[in-house]
Amino acid sequence: YFGARFVVQGAPVIGAAWGWSPLLVGLLPVAIGTALPEAAAAIAAARRGQGDMVVGHVLGSSLFNLLVVVGGMAALRPLPLPESFVRLELPAAIAFVLVLYPMLRGDLRISRNEGLILFVALLGWVALELFVILG
Repeated sequence: YFGARFVVQGAPVIGAAWGWSPLLVGLLPVAIGTALPEAAAAIAAARRGQGDMVVGHVLGSSLFNLLVVVGGMAALRPLPLPESFVRLELPAAIAFVLVLYPMLRGDLRISRNEGLILFVALLGWVALELFVILG
């Protein structure tokens, strides 16, 4: 509770001091900070050879956040979405899925090179977000 309260109250203040919009604050530092425990669990599972656990965790967490958190909050009170969500973030998410899909079709593995491609894609997306939002 206290950690979530700190993030909800503190992140927008820090973002405003940096000149960042609430969307950018949520997309970068808040998203990264809340994903770190998930990344640690995924690393532990991957080291044990439990790729299915890693994929299940990532998909389950993503679907839970999208459907329960966003959907539940919208059910309580409609959530206005920034225009960039429809123009940039949602198409980027769909593009990432389209890039990932062919990687899994063949041998059902993500190789080191494919992992590197995904990581570079993430860096490219972050750079694009910063460029578009910060100008």
